[in-house]
Amino acid sequence: MKKQILIIGAIFVLLFIVCCSFPVSSVEVTETTIYTDQDKYYQGETITITLRSFADINNMAEVQRFHCYINYQEYDPYTGWDDVELAQTLYDVEKNGAMYTAEYSFDVSDYIKWYSNVFISAYAVSSNGDIGETGGKTIYVYGDEHPGETKLSTYIVDQSECVPGATIRITLQSEKNHYKKNDIIDHFDCYVRYYPGTSGIGDYIFNGDIAAEKVSGQEYLYRGVYEFEIPKCEEIHIYGCAISSDGYGCRESGEEILSVTTLEETLIVYVADEDSFPLSNVKVVVGSVTKYTDTSGIASFSIENGMYYQIEVSKSNYVTQNRQNVYINQDTSLQFSLVKEISTDENGSGTNTPGFEFIIAIFTILFVLILKKHTRR
Repeated sequence: MKKQILIIGAIFVLLFIVCCSFPVSSVEVTETTIYTDQDKYYQGETITITLRSFADINNMAEVQRFHCYINYQEYDPYTGWDDVELAQTLYDVEKNGAMYTAEYSFDVSDYIKWYSNVFISAYAVSSNGDIGETGGKTIYVYGDEHPGETKLSTYIVDQSECVPGATIRITLQSEKNHYKKNDIIDHFDCYVRYYPGTSGIGDYIFNGDIAAEKVSGQEYLYRGVYEFEIPKCEEIHIYGCAISSDGYGCRESGEEILSVTTLEETLIVYVADEDSFPLSNVKVVVGSVTKYTDTSGIASFSIENGMYYQIEVSKSNYVTQNRQNVYINQDTSLQFSLVKEISTDENGSGTNTPGFEFIIAIFTILFVLILKKHTRR
């Protein structure tokens, strides 16, 4: 019996030695597990984060606080993507046996303006200062992206050529991304720049309130229409941009370049005298172009369509005629009738050039004087 007691005692000592040879765990809190109410969020929604860790009650440990970190990338259109970290210490910890939890919420719209993946990490700290392992979770946030690139198409209304005076109908089309709830394309902006403009370098026509309508049968596609009259120019650059309901414009807009055809019209100038006989060698000036009439009294010009011109007709010994702001938008014929100038004497009275009537009058006076002289004899 004594021998058995010694054997049992030796076994207990051996077991004690074996147990002491293994290290005793000093972890007082476990790895933090992270929960969110959903895995995908849209801008404007609130992310609710729940942190959970367990404490080792054998070590009389308790979770005193949680440290939470939120990392994401925020897009700035001028500087590109920036790394952002939000740090939060949570002291409001709820205990349920050996389980400890804490919650933290933040509004996505306060921080994330563009699409970004968000990585959440956290760890628990025990009342004895022991730090548990860090847990992590990735969620997806769809922030406010610009609408898609604006597509342009143009149509020349009622004319087959792109010429000054013609009307252009511009169709603008863009697809709004579906990453943000309740967001639509509100309107389109359209910029038209024509070269050369009145300033000589290019002038803008701008319409910033073109109504956007959803295309039937398309959930995200919007379309707008804008019309304007082609000014006198050689080339037109058209830009389009979609504006979403929250005020964001697209990052790049569509562009279309149109070449404007300058049409030439024929102007026929016919010049005659008071008796409707053609006058040749009459100087005719149309704008900056000078020509002379032929034997038929005609001067012909090829001039630019849709312009206002000043026309001057002159010939020696005839009164010069002028016509201002003559608008030419088609083949045109103009007729001028020139009258002879009236010469003036020293007293300023007008006298016509001596003619047949004047000669008859002189001979009549001479005849009367001779007759009186013979009568006296």
